[in-house]
Amino acid sequence: MLDGEQIPPRSEPAHSASEQKQSAGRQARHAYVSDVPRLKILVVMDDANGFSAVEHCLRYMSRYDTHTTLAGNLGAARFVISTDDFDAILLDADVDGGRGLELLAEMGSIALSSPCILIAAQQTPRLQAAALKNGATACLAKKQLTAKLLQDVLHSGLRGYAFP
Repeated sequence: MLDGEQIPPRSEPAHSASEQKQSAGRQARHAYVSDVPRLKILVVMDDANGFSAVEHCLRYMSRYDTHTTLAGNLGAARFVISTDDFDAILLDADVDGGRGLELLAEMGSIALSSPCILIAAQQTPRLQAAALKNGATACLAKKQLTAKLLQDVLHSGLRGYAFP
């Protein structure tokens, strides 16, 4: 090309109506995924099967995209809580031989603002009362845990409400 000569614009091939719809659908799905709030969740659990069940529920929640961190015992949980911020904490009541309520009480004493959901193998009225007294948003039974239930409880907790 000579100096000062302009390059003609490149013409794009015409797309069919179905290709345009597919492209719009891909863009809409892509935009939808980015609009979903991302939550950082700490899971305090020493049971691999329990963690798998919780992670499965978190993966299938439609309202949130989640990033989970696992703490396998109370010491690890204390360390992670002191070094990082989380949007929510899922705490196994049976961690370290049933000492989950101990950690829950400690978190209440340091005025941790993240909602904490206690998950127990055997949910009793006494455990539920103790969990709520120590600042839990909810106390859920492991065998009744579903993605929908966990999503609803997290949503309530993030809005500042205790779940009934």
